[in-house]
Parts: sequence; C-alpha cells; structure tokens
Amino acid sequence: MTSTIIFWFRIAIILLMAYTVYTFIKASLKRKYWVPKNQKDIRDLFGDMLTLAGAVFVLFMLQKNYQEPMDKVMANQQKTFPDVRFMETKSGTEKKLSDFKGRVVLLNIWATWCPPCRREMPDLDKLEQNYSSSGLSVIALSDEDDETVKEFVASHPYKFSAGTFTSMPQVIAEIGTRPVSILIDKKGQVVDMVVGARGYNFFEDWIKKHLP
Repeated sequence: MTSTIIFWFRIAIILLMAYTVYTFIKASLKRKYWVPKNQKDIRDLFGDMLTLAGAVFVLFMLQKNYQEPMDKVMANQQKTFPDVRFMETKSGTEKKLSDFKGRVVLLNIWATWCPPCRREMPDLDKLEQNYSSSGLSVIALSDEDDETVKEFVASHPYKFSAGTFTSMPQVIAEIGTRPVSILIDKKGQVVDMVVGARGYNFFEDWIKKHLP
C-alpha cells in the first residue's frame, strides 16, 4: 500500500462517516425527533454507530500498521539504511546488508504465517532470476525462529536470499504488518517502500529505473 492509496482510502472512509452522519440527521429531521422511539429507530441508530465505530477502527489501523511504518522507514531516505544482520537459511552463514553495497536491494519483510507474503514470493523469485545479473539482490527476512523459516525454505527452493534476523534495527522492529518491501539503492539508501503484497509487474517497474 503506497502513501497515495492510503490517502484516498482515508478520504473514502471519511466520506462514509460524513454520509452516515448526514443520513442520521436527515432521518431525524424527517421524523421530527432525535431519540429513538421504536425498534426500527434503534436498529437504524445501532447500524449508524456500528458503521462509525468500524470506520474509526479502520482509520486507526491504517495509521498504526501502514502509515507509521512507512513514515519511519522513509525517514531514512538520503541516509544509509541500518546495517541489518541476518542468518541466511540456505548457506547457514551470517550476512549483513552492507555486504550487498553496490547492488540494488529489495528487502522483503515477511512471515510464514502470512498468506500474502507466500503469494508474492514466486514473483520475487522470478525477479531475482531475471535481474540478479543486472545488479539486483532480493533478500527476504523473517523475525520467526530459524527452524520455522528453514522448514519453509526447504519446501520452497527459491533463488533469492532468505533468512532470519540476527540483528534487527528499531526501524524494522516497529513494523507490525507483513509483508513490507523496502527498496535500497546501490549506496545503501532507502529509495521507496510499500506495505502489502505486490505482483511481478509492479516489482519490475519499481526496480528498473535503479538498475543499469
């Protein structure tokens, strides 16, 4: 989910809230009383209150799970991103983000329990195979235990680097949603970030302008 999508999603929710309040006021003026007097009035009021409560909850979740993580990561633009350390599952060796300096890195934060994460992995794998020779490295990291990730990787032999964090920067630790993809340029600086699963065409367009 990008900042633009979040913005328009917020607008849609606010408009829904405004429409709910408008219909309540209109109905109250039409019947010439505000306090519910029968079961239909009570049901209508309850429905309006449920709609408003749901809208407030969605706005809160957008802020907590999408906007805040994006703001924190994007605050690292024009700065070298923290040097993430991770245990690469296939090789069993510890690596760090700075090992990939000079390459464009698509850092994907995922989890085995996350269906959207698993759904986008074949596209990430295709991306790694098609653009690795052009200077792209896809790194998929989970904060789950080593055995859980090792079991998943064993049954899904993808070409990209996958592993678990051995040193997780605070900016990543505070991201509570999955999946999240962070694009890091050859200098180790954040270029962009998206929250939520994406497909191959999106990822391809995303990385192309940063590769030779």
